[in-house]
Amino acid sequence: MLIGNKRNHLSFVSKMTNLLKNIGMGACLALFGCGNQTEMPENSTSHPQVLLPISSYLNRLSLVGTPEFALPLPQFTTGSLCTPLDPNFLEYRYPEHIAYCKRNVSFETKVKIGAWYGVTPDNFKEYEFDHYIPLSIGGSDNDDNLWPQLRDANNALNKDKLEYDLFIEISNGSISQIKAEEAIKNWRPIQISATSP
Repeated sequence: MLIGNKRNHLSFVSKMTNLLKNIGMGACLALFGCGNQTEMPENSTSHPQVLLPISSYLNRLSLVGTPEFALPLPQFTTGSLCTPLDPNFLEYRYPEHIAYCKRNVSFETKVKIGAWYGVTPDNFKEYEFDHYIPLSIGGSDNDDNLWPQLRDANNALNKDKLEYDLFIEISNGSISQIKAEEAIKNWRPIQISATSP
């Protein structure tokens, strides 16, 4: 299953590489947010931290279908916490009184998030649309906290184990939400060293 999936991704990489080389900086900026920070006008509402040169996108695209693509891409998935203002806020939980949001990920949301990562609906069964910061430790249900994570032992199951351990610790008050969020953001699949970007 993974081999077929990798072939699909390699085809996507080839097409996207050719597209990015041919469309030019203006179209790339409009479509993907790529560019150089110095090229942005002073009154721009774009966030400089998400702007990357085309070469960065090509390098990232070359990782699609490899173990390193098992990490969220920071230009799309930064992770965010639930707040009482979130439409999916349910209640406060745990000794720390942490805002808890319910899961409400529609098919339309999956299509949008999948498009950011080059994952099409016909491949959805191979992915879990994961909350980068888990709902169980107070993560939000917003788009910036979602990413398509490969369903395999080194990715989804490995992260699920960490999420469960953190849930137990945050439930009994032995870890703070800040420390739990830090542990999630430091998580890497088994194949990737902690120094990977």
